[in-house]
Amino acid sequence: MFRETLSKVWKIYFEHYRKFMIIPVILLLITGGSLVYNKFSTGEFISKDVTLKGGYQARISTNESLDFSVLGLTDLDVKVIRSPISSALRGYDLVTANELNTNDLGQALGVDPSVISVAYKSSNIAASFYNQAMLILALSFILMGAVVFYYFRELPPSVSIITSTLLDVIGLLGFMNLMGIQLSTASIGALLMIIGYSTDSDILLSTNIIKRTDGTLSERMLRALRTELTIDISAISVFAIMFLLSNNAIIKSISIILLFGVFFDVINTWLGTAGIQRIILGRRQK
Repeated sequence: MFRETLSKVWKIYFEHYRKFMIIPVILLLITGGSLVYNKFSTGEFISKDVTLKGGYQARISTNESLDFSVLGLTDLDVKVIRSPISSALRGYDLVTANELNTNDLGQALGVDPSVISVAYKSSNIAASFYNQAMLILALSFILMGAVVFYYFRELPPSVSIITSTLLDVIGLLGFMNLMGIQLSTASIGALLMIIGYSTDSDILLSTNIIKRTDGTLSERMLRALRTELTIDISAISVFAIMFLLSNNAIIKSISIILLFGVFFDVINTWLGTAGIQRIILGRRQK
């Protein structure tokens, strides 16, 4: 019964692949629209945290509930730190562009200044790092495109793979906007990981559609799907464990981005790239 259901689902997907291509387009309109809206409303496509725009960051290690409204800071971002096992309160992470110091924070919040640590990052240094990170992202796409073109030696399939990876990044950035997740040094690292992950899955699928000729197209795509599902399930399991068991804000940020990165990759690869590659193959065989 289960095998028959899967067989019917695959048949619908395989025969109506052109209709399914609308889903990545809708996803792009939603996530891309959030980036455009953020650009017009704030001047930036995506909000950046203190590591990329500069400012003050404070860590308060306490199990007491605190009222941060007494600080009177309008741009204050507060993250609650809890134990991954018991969910008990472990402390708070504070980020703001306003100046912070341990004594003033301790006095205003009614906690011992010894449990507070404050760090500052210059806006010039943060801006320099952001520009370098954007350059690295651009170079990663250029080098990835060169490798893909060298492997396939054809422009259409190469462009489809590059486009799919770009859509994954746009989707992730749009998702971060919608979820209120700020761009940080950690999330840039996660984006670079997703670029590599997405390129690998696109090449796996495109190789079975464009380059290989053994068996039928359906058999080749099913073979690629089995491999892809094994990779995706393993990745999702690891990233979910990272998110659930860690109380580190950086690790949680990376893991949630990677989790949804896999989701966007599956949508754009199997509903977008697969359809484009099949259209390319069909025109080549005419």
